Amino acid sequence: MAGKQASKLNLIFYKEELYKIRWTYRKEDFKDLASLAKFLNLYFTEQFGKPDEVIFGDTFIWEEDKNYLQAFLDQNVYQIELRDKEIEKIVNDL
Repeated sequence: MAGKQASKLNLIFYKEELYKIRWTYRKEDFKDLASLAKFLNLYFTEQFGKPDEVIFGDTFIWEEDKNYLQAFLDQNVYQIELRDKEIEKIVNDL
């Protein structure tokens, strides 16, 4: 599974600063999304420790001082998002 290219990659900026990176893996490109998600979630757990939050068993969140990483799986897509927490607060306060 390692080295698989995401179906879609988004880089989102706020005031010329990188705010969010989103990797999207679609079922039409990866037939077994559950295995891909399990593999990558295990990798993130090995790198960052146990998730700080698990929501409904399909959303995993790892938080650090500056960033947080979120991985989400549904029937058609597995999505990973890395966000800058400081910019997130600014954007949410708009």
